[in-house]
Amino acid sequence: MTRFKSLILTAAIFTTTAAYAAPSIGTSAAVRGDVFVTTTGTKRVAKVRDSIRLQDQVLTKDDSALQILLVDRTTFTVGQNANLTITKFIYDPTQDSGELAARVTKGAFRFMSGNIGKANPTNASVSTPSATIGIRGTFFEGIVGIDAIALADLAGLNTVGADQQAASIVILRGPGKSRNTIDRPGSIVISNSGGSRQIAQPGYAVFVASAGATPSAPFKLTMEMQDYLDFFLRSAPNGPPVNPTGLTGTGSQGSGQLDIQIPIDPIDDFVDDGITDPNVPEDVDIVVTPPFTGGP
Repeated sequence: MTRFKSLILTAAIFTTTAAYAAPSIGTSAAVRGDVFVTTTGTKRVAKVRDSIRLQDQVLTKDDSALQILLVDRTTFTVGQNANLTITKFIYDPTQDSGELAARVTKGAFRFMSGNIGKANPTNASVSTPSATIGIRGTFFEGIVGIDAIALADLAGLNTVGADQQAASIVILRGPGKSRNTIDRPGSIVISNSGGSRQIAQPGYAVFVASAGATPSAPFKLTMEMQDYLDFFLRSAPNGPPVNPTGLTGTGSQGSGQLDIQIPIDPIDDFVDDGITDPNVPEDVDIVVTPPFTGGP
């Protein structure tokens, strides 16, 4: 299990007073390439150990990635050409209780549940332009936009009429760190006005072609699709850019997601009943001043 020590983040009580920035809710644990964070209209270059605040907008460019470690030890990783905002974060570390919501409008992302997902498995969600993903204490990945369509094509799904801006694929990859028991297995629920689907078995995915489109039935993730995801969701590059799948569809031509560098270390190592991410620095500790509230 990843150890956390040394870096201290103190979260202050959230205030809506315009004169003060929103409190820090986490830190940049790993940065690759050109990553920018916008806080209350001010854009800056992301650096390792920088604070991440509520409502910060994260933007990544080509061949870039960012990994965020929140104060409850939730981990977000975003790949290149992505857009992420954490819209709600309420956390009381004395009870490990809280609520978390985020929005991804483009690109690839990975979510690993932290303490909020453990104590409040129905209080965490991620929204995309086409659906909302309810998180039940687990580890999943997603792609929004043209690459989701390319991945759906790779799976043999019908992508006629799919929205190149809103289309999403969501994949359950496994239990989160120390999150699953026989009584409460991890799962995700993908829903919109067209219906909902639950994924309870790791290695299965759901495709949503557009806002309001009925989510597809869960389908099994192939090794080729898994390689596609792993290719641009890791944060430590090594070697020249390559295309691991040889996919030449619209997605690879349109966004360049397949031209990212292969890293030296795998991210999906299983430890005990959970999954740890070796790209999170070993010397990061999270100390929070309770309670913490932020968001609508």
